Amino acid sequence: MHRHQIDHPTVKVSKNPMKEEVELVTEGRPKQDDDYVPAATGGDKLRAQLLSTQKRQYSAKDIESMARKYKVKLDGDPIGGKQWGGDWQIALKGGITMEYQYGPNSMYIKGWKFDRKAIKNYIEKYANEHETPRDYAPMGGKVLIGGFESAFELISEELLMEGAPANSVSGGNVNLDPFKKKRKNAKVQTETFGGKKVFVVTPERFYDSRLGKSRYQRYEKFVGNDKLGEAIRQYGKENPNSAIILKNSVNGAMLYLKYGKK
Repeated sequence: MHRHQIDHPTVKVSKNPMKEEVELVTEGRPKQDDDYVPAATGGDKLRAQLLSTQKRQYSAKDIESMARKYKVKLDGDPIGGKQWGGDWQIALKGGITMEYQYGPNSMYIKGWKFDRKAIKNYIEKYANEHETPRDYAPMGGKVLIGGFESAFELISEELLMEGAPANSVSGGNVNLDPFKKKRKNAKVQTETFGGKKVFVVTPERFYDSRLGKSRYQRYEKFVGNDKLGEAIRQYGKENPNSAIILKNSVNGAMLYLKYGKK
């Protein structure tokens, strides 16, 4: 006796040749895989490159400096470093804890009140275009994002959203970069990253520009009106479809002042 096996569709044939029955077994249309991810766009790749600049071996002093920069307070000394392979455990005042994993360059944030607007700003700067705040909803009480400094930036986002202008500190209206006359002739320093032009700026200007420039806002609000600010403004005017990327001259972090179309 011969045995036949047929995969999808399956045909069953009766042993009685005078009574041939054919039963067609069909499957329903398979649903789309829940883990399906659309192909990365050019913008996705560039954002990933920008985020990758945050992957580095941080020191305790780096973390203390970053906490001061983003106006968050540490609750005790951070634990980790090179002896942990670059991983860190960081406790902040208010019950927030952060766990940085150097390998995947990711940060787990626990105890932070999930803020959709802050997450949306994070996505616009660092994540893929198809992602939404829903993709970053807490799992097991933790929010997972990419990068290191971006976590401090995310937490401090709430301070800026409580009525504080982009160039102030927690609503205190303290101008971090008054562009005094002595800086009128600031040197224009540029680099190239991923084929894109990058303007190197001071930490103050970098901070002022962290929320990005909307279509109808003036460049001077973010980069000033000195030589460097004028160079950035002119570049944006002459290249309306190009991205404008700024680099922090101290820690090397980068961000988009304006997303381009190419």
